[in-house]
Amino acid sequence: MKKLILLCVALSVFVNLGFSASKTAKKKDFTPTENNVRLLGRTITSNKIAVLAHSATGVEFNVSAKKLSVTLMKDSWHRDVRFVAFLNDERIFDEILKEDSKEYVLFDSNEVKTGQVRIVKATESMMANAGIKKLTTDGEGVITPTAARKYKIEFLGDSATAAYGVDETNPHVSYKLETQDITKSYAYKVARELDADYSIICGSGWGAYSGVTDGPRKADNIIPAIYDNVGFWDVMVGNVKPGEMKWDFNRFKPDIVTVLLGANDQTYTRGDPAKCKEFKDGYVKFIYEIRAKNPDAYILCCSGLAPDDLKGQVQAAAEEYKSQTGDNKVGYFYIPLHNGEKEGWGADYHPTDKAYTNAAKFMLPKIKELLK
Repeated sequence: MKKLILLCVALSVFVNLGFSASKTAKKKDFTPTENNVRLLGRTITSNKIAVLAHSATGVEFNVSAKKLSVTLMKDSWHRDVRFVAFLNDERIFDEILKEDSKEYVLFDSNEVKTGQVRIVKATESMMANAGIKKLTTDGEGVITPTAARKYKIEFLGDSATAAYGVDETNPHVSYKLETQDITKSYAYKVARELDADYSIICGSGWGAYSGVTDGPRKADNIIPAIYDNVGFWDVMVGNVKPGEMKWDFNRFKPDIVTVLLGANDQTYTRGDPAKCKEFKDGYVKFIYEIRAKNPDAYILCCSGLAPDDLKGQVQAAAEEYKSQTGDNKVGYFYIPLHNGEKEGWGADYHPTDKAYTNAAKFMLPKIKELLK
């Protein structure tokens, strides 16, 4: 009888342990840190959370699993934010996070799916910060970081880079969270076409010397003011404030930095020669700053796509900097204006997906030439 009791106890322990193991094997959690994923753009990690501020920040990884989910979180201002995800470059997820934190299933299959997953914040930094808390697979799932790509490109710009209102079809409608998608911007399209790593720093209404204004210069709303930072605003994600954190430029060393700014500055200059000179001088100063942070990059100063009244000053700034320094890794490039009659209009007459596709196609030969 004693042996029988001991046997029953042992079987009970085995069964309980087996059930527990089976239960835990139903899923596996992965932290979105660099031992599991590759961080995109100026994504950083803090307290095992991937902190996303700038446009198209996010994570990329190889996966082999039947089921994959991601847990997303808002910033401390509880602002909604749009996320998109791709499996082998096919869009599999597009949602606006409305809760402070939520787990989303990216796929759930009877068969193992393998490939490359990219999860990015489609909303620009000025509108919201966000975080990725964890990735979860079935019990047999595997996640590993993708390899770094051969080329790296940084894109600096305003709403025309941020894909403001790209999904809107009524030009008389203003910004809506659900109509901004950075993955439709020329910047993202160029990077994907070249299979290059990217960093995208852009702000709707921001400029090189002045933000959009109907009067005095908006000196705070300029890309040079936040170029050193992980994000725009001092809004918490987890336990950090991206707008207060300095970016480590050793983490991303671009081969090319493109700058597409001036459309908002012209609301300040308004054709005034003195103010136009202010803009040009400010732009030259910004080129110096970009060069200091990126000593090996080619700096491509661009105009076009959006209103381009200051294209002459942008070109003059590039030439003046080259004349002052002898630095030949700086140049000027013009992108044809968005043609709304042929390409359609987005919100507030911004570019459409078709316009961005055409702009990317126009830029690609130049970018390829510079990467040789």
